Amino acid sequence: MAGSRPSKPRNTSGAAPRKNDAPKGARPSGARPTGGRPSGSKPSGPRTGSAQPSGSSAFGKPKQAGAPTKSGSGPKAGIPRWSDQGATSDSGSARPRPTSPKSDTSQRGLTLAEKLKGMKFKPTPRTPKNADGTPNTSPGARGPRPFTPTTRTGKPIVRGQQAPKTPPKDPNIIRLNRYVANAGVCSRREADLYISSGNVTVNGKVVTEMGYQVRIDDAVRFDGRLLNPVKREYILLNKPKDFPLTTRTESGARSATSLVGNASKSILKPVGKMENKSMGLVLFTNDEALIKRLNKPKNGLKKIYQVTLNKPLKKTDLDAIAEGVLIEGIPQRVQEISYVDDKPKTEIGLEVWSSKHNMIPTLFEHLGYEIVALDRVYYAGLTKKDLPRGHWRPLTKQEVINLEMIQ
Repeated sequence: MAGSRPSKPRNTSGAAPRKNDAPKGARPSGARPTGGRPSGSKPSGPRTGSAQPSGSSAFGKPKQAGAPTKSGSGPKAGIPRWSDQGATSDSGSARPRPTSPKSDTSQRGLTLAEKLKGMKFKPTPRTPKNADGTPNTSPGARGPRPFTPTTRTGKPIVRGQQAPKTPPKDPNIIRLNRYVANAGVCSRREADLYISSGNVTVNGKVVTEMGYQVRIDDAVRFDGRLLNPVKREYILLNKPKDFPLTTRTESGARSATSLVGNASKSILKPVGKMENKSMGLVLFTNDEALIKRLNKPKNGLKKIYQVTLNKPLKKTDLDAIAEGVLIEGIPQRVQEISYVDDKPKTEIGLEVWSSKHNMIPTLFEHLGYEIVALDRVYYAGLTKKDLPRGHWRPLTKQEVINLEMIQ
């Protein structure tokens, strides 16, 4: 019709085409459609869904049914999108959230044992295999065998029953090297050398076997000298006052021998004699030969005493004792006598070489003095250093060697 307005072209859906619905090839390169938003600007409002009809793309290109979509442009078939949460369907109701293994909370809060209860399989122990690949069915293949306590003979121990005790060894049977070492000849290692060299005889026969055992009552000789198998013990005691040396005391009475009763299993005897009121160093030992040598009257054994008198000692009496006092026709001499430094005149020091135990009391009683205390502070090279009253200690090896040199 003349003067009428031409109608707009329609697309396949029957709707009027938009300005941007032209195909991509129809637009010139680098040109933007008229009415489009400039570069870098944002739309003034949200885009409504009514502007684009269903079944058409953003540029008006119709979509074919079943055509694949571009990667990232839409959800793949069979995989729910998390962005669909809260989306509404055509009917207006909220779509249900799709479930997946990641969103399953039914196993949360359960322990590993509770989760394994619902498993359809049960773990089976692994069967060990041999080197050739065949299964190993030996009794100890699956793990260590249960421990069964047994006796020394290999018999199992029944619970509630004690294993039979092994019989104790005979204390009268010892090795030959120990026999020689106990006699004080040498050490056990050196005794093995002497035995292998043929220096030791047992009951008249030469024995060179290592580890040979002998009895206590056997006659063992070293280079022809008969040995004593009992180990020699040497104990030094600082004897208190009113403790007799004798071993024969009344029942329950205290004695110096009882003070060293736990020092050795052997029977120890004191060397020399000492009065009950006297105190100081006393040597105990089971070496009979040493006791015999030290008890000789003229062996030159040095002893030092500290004497406490009931009154000061006169200078004249001091000089008389130094020169020698004749008592009942027998001269009583001391090696040295003097006053104790920084002490009253009642404290006297004496050095005696004689073995007479009652010489000092007899000497002062003859001059009219009474002894209040008599203390032996030095005996045959032994001192009271670090040895309190009533205590004992074993002698060192060097001290034993020094005593053996006394003839």
